[in-house]
Amino acid sequence: MKNEIKRSLVQLYEYPPVDIITFTEEVLNLKGQVYPKLLEKLYEVWHDGEYWLVVLDGATGWGKTTFVKISLLYLFYNAIALRNPQRAFGFARGTQLSILGVGKTKEQARNVLMNDLRNHLRMSKFFSRLREEKKTFFTRTEIREPNKGVYLMIFGSLAEENILGLNLLGAVMEEANFWGILMRSKRGHDYNVASEVFEQLLMRFQSRYADITKASSKLPFVPKLIIASSNYHEQDLTLQLREEFAGMKGVYFQSMATWDTKPVFVHSKRFKVCVGGRLQLPRIIDSEKDCENCLLKPGKTYKNCKHKLVDVPEDYRLAFERDIVKALRDLAGIPFSVIEPFILYPEKVRACTDPNLKHPWLNDKGDGVELIKSGNSYELPLPQIRTFNQKPHFAHVDLGLRYDATGFAMGYIESVEPYKIVGKDGFEFVEYRPKIVIDLMVRIKPPEDGEIPISEVRKLIYFLRDECGVRFKLISFDSFQSVDSVQALAQKGFNVDYLSVDRTVEPYYALRDAIYEGRIRFYNYKAFLDELLQLEERFDSGRIDHPPHGSKDVADAVAGVVYHCIRHAKSSMPASIFVEKREEKPWWEDLMFS
Repeated sequence: MKNEIKRSLVQLYEYPPVDIITFTEEVLNLKGQVYPKLLEKLYEVWHDGEYWLVVLDGATGWGKTTFVKISLLYLFYNAIALRNPQRAFGFARGTQLSILGVGKTKEQARNVLMNDLRNHLRMSKFFSRLREEKKTFFTRTEIREPNKGVYLMIFGSLAEENILGLNLLGAVMEEANFWGILMRSKRGHDYNVASEVFEQLLMRFQSRYADITKASSKLPFVPKLIIASSNYHEQDLTLQLREEFAGMKGVYFQSMATWDTKPVFVHSKRFKVCVGGRLQLPRIIDSEKDCENCLLKPGKTYKNCKHKLVDVPEDYRLAFERDIVKALRDLAGIPFSVIEPFILYPEKVRACTDPNLKHPWLNDKGDGVELIKSGNSYELPLPQIRTFNQKPHFAHVDLGLRYDATGFAMGYIESVEPYKIVGKDGFEFVEYRPKIVIDLMVRIKPPEDGEIPISEVRKLIYFLRDECGVRFKLISFDSFQSVDSVQALAQKGFNVDYLSVDRTVEPYYALRDAIYEGRIRFYNYKAFLDELLQLEERFDSGRIDHPPHGSKDVADAVAGVVYHCIRHAKSSMPASIFVEKREEKPWWEDLMFS
């Protein structure tokens, strides 16, 4: 029996098949250079199960890139070790077999993957011999064995057309969570680059191997699609794949913290970190006292709240004390609801929600108003609540382009209040600031096969003025693509202007200040609250933005309204005065609103 097995292996293989640990330590000559924990995970993927999809995420620095490089070279070795790889995988003679390494850009893939791959091969006696015998060739973008038609190639993420037609034995997507969104693509709408490339690769696998879990027993090794990336935010591709492929046969998931693979931290002293949530920032937990005032599980402590805790080696305490959100993401591999939250105190948002204010569209459950098909066009349903405060209103429109939602909001200055400020020099002075009410905000959802007619937004504004009696002081639009609406509204007697919330952060800073100081009231509208609490402040670009797959249409509209209210109030307010100064009557009683 042993002789028959040996004879069949000799017929199938030109070079001896070896396990992944032997390949790493002896063929690649990396003995003692790879963490034992990482070797254990490599063995699990390659030998403890017939895995075809491998998803690696979590923190930076636990060895994902090393895992990927070794796996790519192991795929290449297993393919060229076969005497006839085409026959072994059921392809016609002369068919090119490909193994892909895909990065965000071709340059990044070349620098991160290919340079190290070539260095590993140069250090390997086995591959050096093949190169001397002119059986294996290296270039800047590929490693190939032309006699057997096996190619290991490097692509950038946007070269999707290059994937078409390839016969894949394996593929790797490196740092896929950082590839981002391609805006206004040739498809007519935004799309996630990593998701698009993954679908292309998945299609190639399915077209070549049909049900790969059933076919794997007949193949010399299981082709593998490996997605590797550090976590970035809670809408990462790797997290989406975890949800989509959970429990599926042949799928392997692995997520680790930076310290999980490093032997030095196995028995180290630890401290606890509560990962927090949408209504509570993460916090270091040294005792039950640190759980006081928690909004997630009021009245409970870390011993009985069952909320997620992370045990962190003491060596990393300083990083968590300096920036706990960033440390959770980069070192523990746990993305917070946003990366650098624009709203640091979510409880302040909840405090500004007024239950006495109601959403004017009673049939909108919080995700937006849908247009109604009318002939060849669409109509916007008008609000059911039609009674609004008679004080002058400010409105802002964040127009959506094709396949985008439109955000609309309006509000007014309820009053102007004095706020006592204590300066650094100890002097006290008073600033006058407006209290603002947002009594209408709405997301208008685009139809699946088109875009929102801008005329419907104008129709809503006419309705609010003519039928509901709203007195508009100013209406602004977000871009010069709104020129027709601006001209049409101006002809109807409206005061209209442009305001781009994307070009200046002032509207969002004004909104945040109003929330933190309790100077704004709005109703509980899910579309707005979700957008607001997901906003991230990008210090590299100086922008306030939403995460990939997120939106800020309604938040933009509300920020625009707050900005107009504050600008108008400032133009009518006196300069700040010292506390000792007294006035006979409040000046704002004569505030000029006409």
